[in-house]
Amino acid sequence: MVKRCLNVGCGNDYHLSDKTVEWTNIDISTTCHTDLVCHVKDIDKHFGEGYFDQLEAVQVFEHLERDDYIQTLRALYWVCANGATWNIVVPHGFSDNFITDPTHKLPFSPRSFDFFIDGKQLRENGVIYGWEDIKLEEVRTPEIDGNSSIHFLLKVVK
Repeated sequence: MVKRCLNVGCGNDYHLSDKTVEWTNIDISTTCHTDLVCHVKDIDKHFGEGYFDQLEAVQVFEHLERDDYIQTLRALYWVCANGATWNIVVPHGFSDNFITDPTHKLPFSPRSFDFFIDGKQLRENGVIYGWEDIKLEEVRTPEIDGNSSIHFLLKVVK
């Protein structure tokens, strides 16, 4: 069985498919080598429910407009299968990497996805805000690397 993976905001980091993995590379820019040019918040208009087994978004989410964030998560959640893994890397909101880049709009901390994870203190707030339909599981505690990027490894729960 071929694993279907989504490379969100691929930029110039185009992933090649092989016999075991089928990559779909998307970016909003027409200057990047992509399989599909679209805004990630619109991914659900291009793929069916539960299509992808894995999502990779490296240095992407911090470029989202705050008003697009929940719509984007809902769209990604919808196109991912139950048990799909999300590998997300973002700069820490207080890091020089985040603050220096004028294209960065949305800051993150190691607790940013706690609104969507059962058992986390912020999950109750996520429900109050109307985000109970997005359910994730923390596969690994978020890690901060030497460049002050936060690495999240999450799993979709449906």
